[in-house]
Amino acid sequence: MASYIQSVISEQIKSSENLSRPAARFVVAMLMARGRKNYASMAREHEVEYADIYQLSNDKTLIEKSQQAVYSLIKKRSLNQVSEVVKKGILSTDFTLIRKIYSEKIKGTTHDYDSCGKEVRKGISSGFLAWMDDEITIPFDYDRWYRKADVTPDVYRSKVDITINLIKQASEKGVPFSTVLLDGAFATKTMIKYLIEANLQFSMRIPRNRIFTTSDGIRKQLKEHPAFRMVRNQHYVTVKGFCLGFELFITAQKRKAKNDTTEIVFIISNIDLCPKQHVDLYARRWNIEMFFRTSKQYLGLADCQSTKLDKQDIHIRLAILAYAALQTVKCDKQKNSVEEILHTLRFQKSSPEFTKYIDQINAFCSI
Repeated sequence: MASYIQSVISEQIKSSENLSRPAARFVVAMLMARGRKNYASMAREHEVEYADIYQLSNDKTLIEKSQQAVYSLIKKRSLNQVSEVVKKGILSTDFTLIRKIYSEKIKGTTHDYDSCGKEVRKGISSGFLAWMDDEITIPFDYDRWYRKADVTPDVYRSKVDITINLIKQASEKGVPFSTVLLDGAFATKTMIKYLIEANLQFSMRIPRNRIFTTSDGIRKQLKEHPAFRMVRNQHYVTVKGFCLGFELFITAQKRKAKNDTTEIVFIISNIDLCPKQHVDLYARRWNIEMFFRTSKQYLGLADCQSTKLDKQDIHIRLAILAYAALQTVKCDKQKNSVEEILHTLRFQKSSPEFTKYIDQINAFCSI
């Protein structure tokens, strides 16, 4: 006897009136499957034919349509319905490795450092962009990176170049943002020059061995510069000076490290804020790391086993759409995390919230 959860999936997939909503059906199947999120596992768990799930991945228009859905959500969130004033959000960007450790024929794979395993592994190395305001984080775009050994020299692009291109595309497509948050790997002269010329505010971590020059002419590495010495219980210091050829603000933050020790990390920015505000702003970059964790652990970001790159792309795009849908429910229901929503979907089928969540997700993903 199929459970209620299985009947919901079955009806969505088999109902002729829903055939124009493949994204919603795939996303619901992805959200409610407790096992792996590949075609065979989702079909088996929800007691439908394999072909019914597989055929959903054949619609290549889902890539563009899923992007349109998240773009519409971003524009709706940024527009004040009363004053009709657009509130610009913050972009957070970073790369992650979608692991395909044992793949031999999957297209798009390369070798890159895996921060989870602390070693170089095989997978799809992808740079993601997420838009955020004070309440919600919406991932909306991504691009792949390949190491030099896997592509020809004329095709190779660095992660900095890929990130700049993603930010340009977001601006061209009308995504409203004024600030960009980046990891320390992007603290390069090329990136900072682009952001300044594009009139964008930014905050990013910077390696402690970069040379910094203060207005009094002292030129030293950040870790050795006397301007960042802290006294007593001081935890933040912000100094204006020259770094990488630009006049910028550098904030030193003293924080806890491993084994009950402390460390000092540095943040570079072109925004004139007090030290605590610099630290708090950069801390918001953690939201994209939460997307990586949830999408890998709960949404099956790495579970697609197709050898075709276009199907891998559709799977990733629909995982992004699923996370955006969860974020809308979380924000609407004032929950602490998207995992609370997933817990209700997967384990509390008799809960009054269950049907409401499904309806809201369907409404968002019906494209």
